Amino acid sequence: MGKRYRRFSKAVRKSNTQKAGKLRAYLFTLGLVVFMVLSFYSIDYLRKLFNVLSPSTSSIDGLINQVDKNISGALFNLGVSLKDVKVTREKRKDEELVWEFKIIRVKLTQIVKEDQIKSEFKRFLSDFYITEEFRKSGAFLIVNISVYDIPTHTIEFDFESKRPYSSNAIDSVFKQKRTKIKPQVAIIVDDLGLEKEAVNRIIGISKKLSLAVLPYLPYSRYTAEVAHKNGVDVLLHLPMEPKESSGYMGVDAGDGVLLVGLSKQEILSKLDRTLESVPYIKGVNNHMGSKFTENEELMEIVLKEIKARGLFFIDSRTSPNTTGYQLARKLKVRTAQRDLFLDDPRRDERYVRDQIKKLILISKEKGYAIGICHPYPATIKVLSEAIHGIEKEVNVVPVSKLVE
Repeated sequence: MGKRYRRFSKAVRKSNTQKAGKLRAYLFTLGLVVFMVLSFYSIDYLRKLFNVLSPSTSSIDGLINQVDKNISGALFNLGVSLKDVKVTREKRKDEELVWEFKIIRVKLTQIVKEDQIKSEFKRFLSDFYITEEFRKSGAFLIVNISVYDIPTHTIEFDFESKRPYSSNAIDSVFKQKRTKIKPQVAIIVDDLGLEKEAVNRIIGISKKLSLAVLPYLPYSRYTAEVAHKNGVDVLLHLPMEPKESSGYMGVDAGDGVLLVGLSKQEILSKLDRTLESVPYIKGVNNHMGSKFTENEELMEIVLKEIKARGLFFIDSRTSPNTTGYQLARKLKVRTAQRDLFLDDPRRDERYVRDQIKKLILISKEKGYAIGICHPYPATIKVLSEAIHGIEKEVNVVPVSKLVE
């Protein structure tokens, strides 16, 4: 019995030793693999770190250009117009590194809150190599931006330049001193054609609203026909390719979408069919199109065809780098551009009211303004309630009255 037990114990110890050996071998192999992977990424990180610590003039210029685009995107989302931005440039040098430092002064003619500015800039300047610092100085909000700890931009937001108003009620805007000549405001309702009832609800608010109809939807033709019978401006809401960064793909723009990869003949063929699909149109505005409208060569094809048909073009400005409006003017196409989006599917009625106030203030600044909205329930409700108050303060006109 004792001998048998000793032999059994010895066998168990041997088995355990073998298992432990296999486990150690497995762990060693796993550790080696992990070490090699980490080493690879560490070398790559060190290479990047070396480049960061010793950036060249060409590399820093490229990064500054990217920051310029990010700043443009943030200002665009804040509703800042180019005419209210002044840029001063100066050369900076540190040993062998030379770069251009920019001082950007922004005159806030619209109502923009400090938190909005911070939120937009933090979102657009989220790359690891960019740092931003916010500080108040009197009526100014100062944003200092650095690329790899190299100061590249200072942005000064002037809060004194905006007109004060109460955000509690839309009537606060209407109490402002009236000018002798009322400014003009056009409101375009986009994305129509999916529902039969939408056109009647919108026309019931005001026949001075303009309707942008998407092609190839169940009620696209019906919407255009009803609008025309009531003397309402009809636009083709032309689908164009968006950037993937917008959260959409080309197919999301809908049937008839114009894509950047199409040939000239394919674009003209698609455009011809789409223009014919919606009757009674006076003009065209782009649906999505943040990618397509940045392509001047392709936009020229579209705008020349629009001009040949005697139509006008409204640039919806879905990208801060759109070429639509400026190119249309160059080609002598009757044109105008959006000043403000009035709604957002993620926002409530209060947001729509605030946007309407901003649109009125913009129109008082330059004599006219164009807003774009959508047939969301909150938007329809606010427009129904606010239209008479709006018309006391501005002349609501069809958008065809504002193209030039």
